[in-house]
Amino acid sequence: MRLTHAIAAGLLSLASTPASADAPAQAILWKGSRNKAEAEARKATGSTLEAFLRKAGLSLPEGYPRLIESKTLPGLKPGFWVWLLGLCEPEAAPSILGPIKRLAPETYARAVRIPTEQLACPQQEGAPLETRKLTLKRPSGATLRVFTRDETTTPDPEHPNLRLTRTRYFFTLIGANGAVLDSKDLPGDERFNGAPAPGFESPRCDVTRLSATGKDTLSFIRHCTTATTECGALASLDERTVVTVEGDTVVPGVTERANEEDLTCH
Repeated sequence: MRLTHAIAAGLLSLASTPASADAPAQAILWKGSRNKAEAEARKATGSTLEAFLRKAGLSLPEGYPRLIESKTLPGLKPGFWVWLLGLCEPEAAPSILGPIKRLAPETYARAVRIPTEQLACPQQEGAPLETRKLTLKRPSGATLRVFTRDETTTPDPEHPNLRLTRTRYFFTLIGANGAVLDSKDLPGDERFNGAPAPGFESPRCDVTRLSATGKDTLSFIRHCTTATTECGALASLDERTVVTVEGDTVVPGVTERANEEDLTCH
């Protein structure tokens, strides 16, 4: 009898527990099709996109991207299969959608209603990706685009106040269909901030040239200096890297040094 009463009380408790109320959200969506097989075929492209986003400091929630039938998410137009990248609170969506759209312009957001516990928004760590104006269009319809992202690190654990600020350049080949085909990155502007260790030479680099030098090549040059006080030590130089597109691959060449100058003491 006691067991019967306990079960009845438990069922009554569950029945009286209010369900989580639906709340407005923004679904971050990428690519879709009326045909499920066609949408599934884009999985590899989505994996490449996700890998690049991680390098750019943007991570998708666990279990995403996921292919869903649009009718299963209230607010979406039924009849499609779409790749869902995340579900964000309305005020958080614009700052996440912007960096993704720079890389994948076909990404978009739609207003939906979901239980609050289903919110799972991509997270941006550090500075977002920025777009450079320079592009290199290929006969195949693909385009080599240049993106940058500022990074701040503490390279020496023994000197936590010494921080390195670096602008990383991403050379990204995007196909005619909007798919990320390949991406390689190079360090660009670099400078140290904070209290250096005694004798630290505070190297600094500035990108001085980024230009197209052929139908499939870009020239990337940066000028680097040090605050050395040692006579005869290297004080400045230029570093040049040629970035080439070979088919669907981005190939940075060997970085060459030029205009090396040593500190002259009198």
